[in-house]
Amino acid sequence: MSFKKRESMFAYALVGPVVLFYGVIFVYPLLQMLLLSFQTYDFYSPPVFIGLDNYTRIARDPELFDKLLNTLAYWCIGPVTIAASFLAALLMSKLKWGQGFFRSAFYGTSMAPMVALAVVFTYMFSPNHGIVNNLLTSFNLQPIEWLYDPMLAKIVVMFIFFFMNVGFYTILFLSGILGVDRNLYAAAELDGAGHWRKTVHITLPQIRPVMIFAVILMTISIFQMYGQIVILTKGGPYGSTETVFMYAMNKAFTDHEMGYAATIVVVLSIVLAFVSYVILKIGEEKE
Repeated sequence: MSFKKRESMFAYALVGPVVLFYGVIFVYPLLQMLLLSFQTYDFYSPPVFIGLDNYTRIARDPELFDKLLNTLAYWCIGPVTIAASFLAALLMSKLKWGQGFFRSAFYGTSMAPMVALAVVFTYMFSPNHGIVNNLLTSFNLQPIEWLYDPMLAKIVVMFIFFFMNVGFYTILFLSGILGVDRNLYAAAELDGAGHWRKTVHITLPQIRPVMIFAVILMTISIFQMYGQIVILTKGGPYGSTETVFMYAMNKAFTDHEMGYAATIVVVLSIVLAFVSYVILKIGEEKE
């Protein structure tokens, strides 16, 4: 056996387990879900092929449209989180000392277990004994039923999402900012550029790839929100905090409509892939 063949076999031996793992863990379930989207299945009887009925049902499901509006409302917190994270990273990059401490402090919020944070915020916004309402009553203000009002419940969910993600995106932007060539700032200072002009004309263009990645990741994270909503509101009040993904999970494991739930997830995945592609293209056009 020639050296080239031995080298090829060694390479296949190294790559093979990874490809097998990826196929079993990701590709096979994806194909099964795609197949299930053309079937009706309730856990108790064998799957029955129904063609495109699940896909046509999506277009006629007003409840799904309501959950989509809820999800799009949550997306409003995305730009706020990204802007706050960028500003925090920008300020942190200027620190001469203590940067390591603030990095750890910010990143710690994203490392905390989501379930634990959701439970903590549930007690904080409790209408009877919550910390927030106790503060309001200490100022002679009326307590607020945060989790029982549709609009306020959405705000609480968005606040938790902000708290859980701002640390991660701050560190992400900080790594991008620290990677910018210092000579560019020095040249700009020689031309009389201030902090604002250096940020707009140097920092933002230089970290554009990081920004695009953050926007895509943020969009996917918002559409996948599930655990914190289940713990906080269980989708209530009146389904006002339920997302598309949570709606699909309820269809699958509460209503036992696995085929329709798989169809929702397939369509949602296609939409997210298209949105990600559009974001990438917009970012490329501005370069």
